Amino acid sequence: MKPLPVIVIAAMLPLASCVELATSLAMVADDMSFADGSYYDDQSNSQPLTGSCPGNWEYGRVNNQTYQRVTNNADTRADYVLTYNTGYTVEVSLAPGETSAFFYMSGSIIPEEVDVRC
Repeated sequence: MKPLPVIVIAAMLPLASCVELATSLAMVADDMSFADGSYYDDQSNSQPLTGSCPGNWEYGRVNNQTYQRVTNNADTRADYVLTYNTGYTVEVSLAPGETSAFFYMSGSIIPEEVDVRC
C-alpha cells in the first residue's frame, strides 16, 4: 500500500471544518452500527413556527435517516436556517406558501432548531 492516500487525507483534515468533520464521523459511526443490525424507530413531528414569519417545521426519522422540511405561511419571502445536533446547517429561502424539499441525514444527526427571518 502506498502512503500517498494517507498523506493526502491527513493534509486535507485541517481544511475541513469541525462541523463537517463531526457530521461525517457521525455518518461513519451510523453506517457501522447499521451494518451490525442497529435500527432507529420511525417517528414524525410537526411544530408550528410562530411570530412574524409563521410556518411549519416537520422533522423526524424514517428508514434510519432523519428528515426535516419547512413551510412558509407568511405573506413574504422567508429565509430558514435548519440546524442539526452536530452543528451542521442547511439554508433555504421560500416564497409565501412554499414548502421546502425534504433534507435527509444519517439516523443520529438530529434536526435541532430552525431560525427564521422574513
